[in-house]
Amino acid sequence: MGVRILLLLLAVGLVCPIAVFSQQPVFQQFTEQDGLPSNYLNCLFQDSRGFIWIGTDKGLVRFDGHSFQTYTTDDGLSGNMILDVAEDQQGQLWIGTFERGMCRFDGKKFECWGRDHGIATVSSLLVGDGHTIVYSSGAGKLFRFVVETKKWESLVDKELTGMASSVIALSDTAVLFPCGSQLYLVPKGEQARLLPLEDDRVPYWITKGLATAKGEIWLVDTRQGRLLQVELRPDRLEVVRTLPWSRSNASLLERDDHFVLNYQKENSFHLVDRKDGTAQTIPNPHSGQNIDMLLDSENQLWLASIGFGLWLQKGHPYLGQLPDQQGAAYDVEILPNRHILVGGNEGIWWYDENLKLRGHQSGMEQVRGVKKLRGIGICAGTLRGETYFFNNESDLARNDLSHTTVVSSGLSGLVSAGEGEVLFSSYGAGLQLFSNGKMETYDSPALPNLMVEGLFQTSQGLWATSSSDGVLLFGEDRHQLFSKQTGLTSNNIYSIFESTADSIWMGAENGATLWDGRQTFVNFTSADGLAGKRITAFFKDKYKQVWAFSDAYLHRWNGRQWTALKSLSFQKTPAGRVYDVAYDATAHRVFVAATTGAFVLSLQDAKPMGEPIDFVLESIEGKDGPLEAEELNILPAENNSIRIQYALPSFTKWEANRSCFRLLEQGEDWTEARQVSSFQFENLPSGHYTLQAFAENPDGLRSDVQTLATVKILPPIWLSWWAIALEVLLGILLLGSLIAWYFQRKNKKRLAALKIERELQTERERISRDLHDNIGAQLTNITYKLDMAAHLSKNEEDARKMERVSDETRNTMKLLRDTIWALDKDEFSFEDLAGRLQLYVNKLEGIDIAFSVRKQIETDWMISSKEVLHLFRILQEAIQNIIKHANASRAEIVFNIKAQAFEIVVMDNGKGMTNNAADGSSHYGLDNMAFRAREIGADFSTQTNRPQGTVVSIVKKK
Repeated sequence: MGVRILLLLLAVGLVCPIAVFSQQPVFQQFTEQDGLPSNYLNCLFQDSRGFIWIGTDKGLVRFDGHSFQTYTTDDGLSGNMILDVAEDQQGQLWIGTFERGMCRFDGKKFECWGRDHGIATVSSLLVGDGHTIVYSSGAGKLFRFVVETKKWESLVDKELTGMASSVIALSDTAVLFPCGSQLYLVPKGEQARLLPLEDDRVPYWITKGLATAKGEIWLVDTRQGRLLQVELRPDRLEVVRTLPWSRSNASLLERDDHFVLNYQKENSFHLVDRKDGTAQTIPNPHSGQNIDMLLDSENQLWLASIGFGLWLQKGHPYLGQLPDQQGAAYDVEILPNRHILVGGNEGIWWYDENLKLRGHQSGMEQVRGVKKLRGIGICAGTLRGETYFFNNESDLARNDLSHTTVVSSGLSGLVSAGEGEVLFSSYGAGLQLFSNGKMETYDSPALPNLMVEGLFQTSQGLWATSSSDGVLLFGEDRHQLFSKQTGLTSNNIYSIFESTADSIWMGAENGATLWDGRQTFVNFTSADGLAGKRITAFFKDKYKQVWAFSDAYLHRWNGRQWTALKSLSFQKTPAGRVYDVAYDATAHRVFVAATTGAFVLSLQDAKPMGEPIDFVLESIEGKDGPLEAEELNILPAENNSIRIQYALPSFTKWEANRSCFRLLEQGEDWTEARQVSSFQFENLPSGHYTLQAFAENPDGLRSDVQTLATVKILPPIWLSWWAIALEVLLGILLLGSLIAWYFQRKNKKRLAALKIERELQTERERISRDLHDNIGAQLTNITYKLDMAAHLSKNEEDARKMERVSDETRNTMKLLRDTIWALDKDEFSFEDLAGRLQLYVNKLEGIDIAFSVRKQIETDWMISSKEVLHLFRILQEAIQNIIKHANASRAEIVFNIKAQAFEIVVMDNGKGMTNNAADGSSHYGLDNMAFRAREIGADFSTQTNRPQGTVVSIVKKK
């Protein structure tokens, strides 16, 4: 992209044209190398969405500030030579072509008319409500095209020969068409009628004109070289004012309070001030041949040239540098007569209210302060400490510098200390007072240091700001130091400003602080809307609105937070700084002294862009091709990416525009695009998506959220409904087969177990019968015989032995019956065991011990025949030990059965256990009892009962 820095043209939108155009603007050139189809341009137009449309000899071009898009006959245009472009209320474009009639473009397709009615060349268009006024220079006719009926109406009977190039809308109901020496008025729905121009019968030739924003009608008279302001009378046009201008004009623009005229074949512009008629000649950025001009919505100037492509004037729309002021500016003062003084690197500049330079005192350098003081006149001080006094501003035009004194160190600021007195601040010497023609040190012991940045005066008193220790408020009886310790956002304070008696603003290194004059400090930083590194100056306008400058931005206070007007950034280097500001209430403008010069800013236009930029969808594509924006798009699983091409028309800071996207089904969060014109969602899972977007301009204004498309991404073939149904059916069949196999196997195992159980039960019953019928009968027979033998025996000793054997045999029979009982079934409850034990103790004979069985069964268990037999044997052994060894009178067996554990306790009140018992059989019995407990997974223990006796316990967890 070729960028050429050239000479003076217009600077941008200030109240006074001389100040505006004293800057040297920078132009950016766009040619075929940047994407234009041709360097031969015929017309320029900006639509309601912000796009610049360019008519070339090779098609219609749309420019969004970033890229060019060209439409030709291949896209449906009737011809490629474009002469004029206009827009209707529906946002559709109307295009006039050379020898190919007229076309309408709705953003998707072209519809063309005219050649069939002999309307070949359409050089001028004016779109109204339901109709279009068309001038065909080829046919020499003026037509009305009725949109609804698609019919042409001739408005002038005869052929027109004037080189007309503009149709002027006077109102919603009338159109003025200038054509050389003839001027036609076209009321809505009526034929054109000729209007005479009353101007002392001076011959004129009118080919161009415009209606201003205030409703004024201005015409260009190329024969007399003048601009005519006319008013519409019932039967004529009456000239009410004339302004001079040069000839050979090709285009005319209204810009603030002046007109811009472009000379097609000369190397200059003509600038005419509408107030006083003064004119300036401004050089062109190239050798002429500018065929059309345009002021866009950002107040930037565009030039369409023949052979040189497109030109854009780069610069800020509302800010202009004061004429002739060079280098840095440090202080600015508005005098009571609205004259302006600027102190800077190269002296003092004096301007009148129209910003015309009246004087320049160049014999001093680094002027850091310049003020008009009571009883003194104008006082100025330099960085080196030199101080100058002038009786009035007229002295600034003289070369001799009188009344010079010296501040002991570099001066940083000054304020009036009273009639004829000045208080100075300095870098290194603190404060000094000039009074009665003498300079002396001002005693202020509360100063944090001698490096005083500046002095400020409020109703609270005088303020001295320091470079690192905060700010000191001092007066006759008051000295108060403020710093971060007292609530400031920073110790580096640059400015103090009183908006009201109880609202003191302090500008600091990283924000601003609002003090209520008593105790409360409220800090504001970037989170509250402030932009830039430091806040250096405040002012309040005539509407009581508070404003603040940072290094690069102007801010406006709304009572709750700051709004940064980012489009007003004007510092050219990162080290730039605003030193001082002065507000002119009459013109509602502010003068700014900064490291990059002295500027004037019109607050009338100092606002964020009134309209947010539009998000304009160019195309949506999947992996396999374009998607439809207004229809449901169904994509296969492998086409799971969405690419969006879009445009954000803006021409000052295109890269600062933002575009954000989201897919609602993936959440509510927005994703910001990293590229300037495209965005892509990749590897999307199957589902139904709604794609939305919005755009945001550099001032933070957003467009409406737009729904771009709805997309349904199909699942992979194995996730389709019929595949899933088949998979589910196969899964059910497989699962059913597994379940059937499992239950069949389980049933076989259960049947086998039942068979084994029946066989075991049968075997147990057989063993029980054999034990009962055979062994039991034999033991009974042996007992009977032993008893008989003992009875018949003559030997008493033998008889006693046989009786003892008989008793042992009976005990064996009892044990046998217990075993038969345990083998009788597979499982027993503790109720069964307790009942069996109760029968056992009831049959005990020949003892003086009272046995009892007590049951505490919360939840009964089922235990195996093995477990019940072991428990019964342990309890039998415990009972026998009590009978044989305890010498007890009472014993108790307690069954404590719970859900997760059981405990069986045998307690007596006997003599207890001794470790040196004579009979060792008791220890053998205890070991046997412990062994049986381990066999069933239980814990066995014995301990002394309190107060006497023994406790035997069996415990097992479930």
